[in-house]
Amino acid sequence: MSIFISYSHKDEKFVDKLAIKLVDDRIPVFVDRWEINVGDSITNKIENAITDASYLIIVLSKNSVESNWCKREITSGLMLELEKKRVVLLPVLIEECKIPLFLRDKHYADFRLDFETGYEKIKQSVARLKNDELGRIEMAPKTFSDFAISWGIRGEYFEMLIDVVEFSVEEDKPFTILTSIVFVGNKKATDKYNQYLSEKRDWLMKSMVLMICVETESFVESNVYIYGDKPYETVLTIADPKMDISFQGFVTVKRLGPSDKKNKIYYFGNIFKKLWEDERRSVN
Repeated sequence: MSIFISYSHKDEKFVDKLAIKLVDDRIPVFVDRWEINVGDSITNKIENAITDASYLIIVLSKNSVESNWCKREITSGLMLELEKKRVVLLPVLIEECKIPLFLRDKHYADFRLDFETGYEKIKQSVARLKNDELGRIEMAPKTFSDFAISWGIRGEYFEMLIDVVEFSVEEDKPFTILTSIVFVGNKKATDKYNQYLSEKRDWLMKSMVLMICVETESFVESNVYIYGDKPYETVLTIADPKMDISFQGFVTVKRLGPSDKKNKIYYFGNIFKKLWEDERRSVN
């Protein structure tokens, strides 16, 4: 899911500034000039992007309100609102202009006087698209994993904490398992994180850790044998030898909630495939 930006190409300078700001805040966007390659069908590419978008930002200017192409995109957005029964169109006013009739009753983000004030309005409206730290993944029918991810410097080294609660809602096979993993990076990993942090791209470190997890076959296939209510603890290592980056993963797995006292094999590595798939979708 992403944000489609409808605009006049005469307003490219503003659109680039807005889109780059959204991307920096980990909010995925579709800008035609960025996504359409030589030989692509422009009509099909834009129609698919609008259909797949969670929101359509409509940049309102003297140029755009006179553009037939922009009018078509607004019409498509209005149809999506009726279909999805929720707000889809987000008008953005960058200069005095004649606002289209069907947008006049909508509250708009006003960029005429101050970019940052207008941007905060947009950011608040699309906040649900940006969520690096919390989420839910369907592992199988009636089985879900709720996760929380946090990262930063603790002491001298980079750390990333992942908590995953996997649970089943099947009446005859209920279970809840908590997996907590603390990844501690070596000096090279910490230096890389500090570099990303200085570039305001610290989220790239999260992506790196998840990618290395998935590329480490022994980690993805990791499983534990849980004896009754006793927690399981272990330490695993993942690494990218080419970059001389490595992480120690301190793993704790335990059951929560009512217990049937039975022993269970649990493949905690499976969640990382799903987390990485989710991460790649959010980046793309």
